[in-house]
Amino acid sequence: MLSKKLSRIIALLIVVVMLAAGCAPKQAEQQASPETTQATQTSGTTENTEPKYGGVLRVAKNEDPASLDMHVEGSESAQTPGSHIFEPILTTDAGGNPVPMLCYFEVQDEGKKIVLTLRQNVKFHNGDIMDQDDIIASINRWLKYSSNGKKTIGNLLASIEKSGTDKVIINLNGPSPLATMALANFDQGPYVMPKEVIEAAGEDKVKEYIGTGPYKFEEWQPDRYIRVTKFKDYTPIDAEPSGLSGKKYAYVDEIQFIPGKDPMTKIAGVQSGDYDISLGVPSNMFNQLSSDPNLRVELVKMGIFPAAILNMKEGIMTNQKLRQAVLLCLNMEEIMLASEGDPNFYELHPCWQPSGTMWWNDIGKDLYNKPDLEKAKQLVKESGYNGEKIIWLTSKTYDYFYKPAMIAGEMMKKIGLNVEFSVVDRATLGDLRNQPDKYNIFSAGMTAKPDPSQIAFLGENWAGWYDTPKKRELMEKLTNEVDQNERKKAWEQICELLYEEVPAITFGERKSGGVMNKKVQGFFEGDKQYYWNMWINE
Repeated sequence: MLSKKLSRIIALLIVVVMLAAGCAPKQAEQQASPETTQATQTSGTTENTEPKYGGVLRVAKNEDPASLDMHVEGSESAQTPGSHIFEPILTTDAGGNPVPMLCYFEVQDEGKKIVLTLRQNVKFHNGDIMDQDDIIASINRWLKYSSNGKKTIGNLLASIEKSGTDKVIINLNGPSPLATMALANFDQGPYVMPKEVIEAAGEDKVKEYIGTGPYKFEEWQPDRYIRVTKFKDYTPIDAEPSGLSGKKYAYVDEIQFIPGKDPMTKIAGVQSGDYDISLGVPSNMFNQLSSDPNLRVELVKMGIFPAAILNMKEGIMTNQKLRQAVLLCLNMEEIMLASEGDPNFYELHPCWQPSGTMWWNDIGKDLYNKPDLEKAKQLVKESGYNGEKIIWLTSKTYDYFYKPAMIAGEMMKKIGLNVEFSVVDRATLGDLRNQPDKYNIFSAGMTAKPDPSQIAFLGENWAGWYDTPKKRELMEKLTNEVDQNERKKAWEQICELLYEEVPAITFGERKSGGVMNKKVQGFFEGDKQYYWNMWINE
């Protein structure tokens, strides 16, 4: 049952949203549907049409990224435009399986050797043909930045060598069952760049955005758009489209990724024709938009987990009893309802993987969404906490960062915790979270992974710095165990440990909505955003 104070907070949030919707249509945030993985509501009548070429697709986004260096950046704002420019060595199909992209692959010598065979005559956007040197340079640079790459390949790497004119061989000191999955990563994956671009960057981010993708980088006007145009010499792989894999068709001549922080403005932009598509339909506008004959609304389960990541490297949250107290004071239903506005737009469960997937479980259900204020206060007392400030780093860029932080902060104050918020833009949050002296908690939107070993905060070098002996032992097993049943047991043990050591807290699994002009066809499938294979039916 909602407390009086929280009821007033939620009521105030709803009033603000209604006033914004009624007075001046401004923007939205990502939300979605309940029972199904993906559902569609279409206004008016639409026809299934053959794909058409031409036109400009204008995609409303939340913000500009810090850069488009795909080895470095892990934010959705970088990944979405960047994945149209760059391609990884391997990729994943709709089932989450590693499949070829720029290279074919074969695992040999009981998992200790990976033979990559380059696709022939693949061109970079500067006209150069991709070769073995580009693949090797890209792998080596990726291993510097990717914690998952280090765990699965870097820590076992014996050598990387050329073979013949079209092969690159990765030799490992031991078998790594997840090596090919790592080579297919979407988030900070092994995207291939020209060797010369990598060498020119040195220790800095790359300055030139030259890839092999279906679209080439054209220009970036900060706070206005990132513009990519069709790469006419693009050579697609000969495979049927499936998720991120298979043939990519550049149907539209140009894609513009346009930043806009106000959700209502983005939705109004789709209604007026300034944008063609925007993810971020709030629950209170879904039915209204569905009734517009010029629009189509999609409800998609994208595996997004609003979360709090706790700083285990420095400061007051290094105290495990205090972290446990925070978990025990939180009513997740109140937090998610205040954040999303409608129970149909979220699921409550304790797992860090999406419900309905092979890695989902309900371990932690006895602690998740089971607030016990008296026990929480006792843990605070046992921790030796003495009123120190607890700095929570968050951002208004995403509602599912800011709103859960505000509601959870009020709950923490009820057990005597002195919570103070540092509200910054998303790019600044991305920088500050890597500075352990700047915060105690930060807001995050963790995303679904094909394999739980890829969950970012489980990496000891990722912000939050979760690195305990028991976690290292279990992650070693999860990463290197060949037997899938044993890997599942290791993951279940990790889930138990997460509710004991509390390095991070998931509030729930949110769902995302998208609104688009009904002339836009070929909406993407799965939990990653991509706009190749989409066309405009004029």
